[in-house]
Amino acid sequence: MPRLAVFPLKCRGKLLENLVERLEKLSFDYKILDSYTLEPEVLQTYDIMLIVGTDRDFLEIIHRVRFIDVPIVLISPPGYSSFFSTTSWDGLWEGIEKISERDFTIEDFSTLQIEIDGSKKHYCLNEVALFADKSGVILDYTLRVDDETVWRDSGDGLIVSTPVGSTGYALSAGGPIVARNANVMVIVPVNSLNPMRRPLIVSDSSTISISDISCRVATVAIIDGVLREKVKENLVVRKSDKRIRLVRFEAKLLDSMARKRRIALEIEDSPPSVKFIYKMLETYGSLTMRELVELTNLPPRTVRYALKILVEKGVVERLTSLRDARVSIYRLKSRIH
Repeated sequence: MPRLAVFPLKCRGKLLENLVERLEKLSFDYKILDSYTLEPEVLQTYDIMLIVGTDRDFLEIIHRVRFIDVPIVLISPPGYSSFFSTTSWDGLWEGIEKISERDFTIEDFSTLQIEIDGSKKHYCLNEVALFADKSGVILDYTLRVDDETVWRDSGDGLIVSTPVGSTGYALSAGGPIVARNANVMVIVPVNSLNPMRRPLIVSDSSTISISDISCRVATVAIIDGVLREKVKENLVVRKSDKRIRLVRFEAKLLDSMARKRRIALEIEDSPPSVKFIYKMLETYGSLTMRELVELTNLPPRTVRYALKILVEKGVVERLTSLRDARVSIYRLKSRIH
């Protein structure tokens, strides 16, 4: 029987009681852990990490444990739809039974190593994005691949993504969808002032360097949407030897990618702000309009317009807050047909 480290991040009260009851019934060796006091050395003693939460919860945990090599089961809580999830809450019982019987496969995902100003080192599963610290400020930079200068550009910024990250932030910025097992990295300029600038796909054996950075405000690297680091001089990206291992009961990720393709077609001709708001809802889960304004630094009228389009296209739904009937909450629809 696999030994489980359980992180019930979006699972409290009766939901947690239900989860514990099912683990006890199948005689699992498990421990409920606090995500804020993680120790990679302790986690190495477990066979599987079981996380009940959103994609953002999942990303925050793998960053806290420095991309530890322990298989992960991600369970979407009620009302959420997660791209990386192993199963939904409705499939919890069947999923736990499959784990007890070891009736699953492991899917490995490559990651990127990011060096900032020659010293700070991070890893990412989806992407690293270089932007001005203030929205709407132009950033100048030089892009090099394997010491060869590719371009000198001015624009909102630049994204470097993994294949699995190509369906996220990079896609909303105009990048291509790449098969998750492709040995490549995707480079996407964001709102370049040069209308001929296009995304690039390079070998994952390459070294990508972003240097000669010039901006009237501070520049930041946003890593997987959960980390922000100031960048003063340069950013170097290459393939990492670390990997993220996800437990699979079926071809869940293929279904998720197909769903993202359908959504991409739905919002393909929409303004960048619409794609940006969609990405924020995908990463952070349910949000109010006020929270979206604070997260994106976009004008309220722009956020309001983007939400109107997303609701009309049927990819986002508007709900009334249970705490305050005057407040609307926006979230991604769990199913898009």
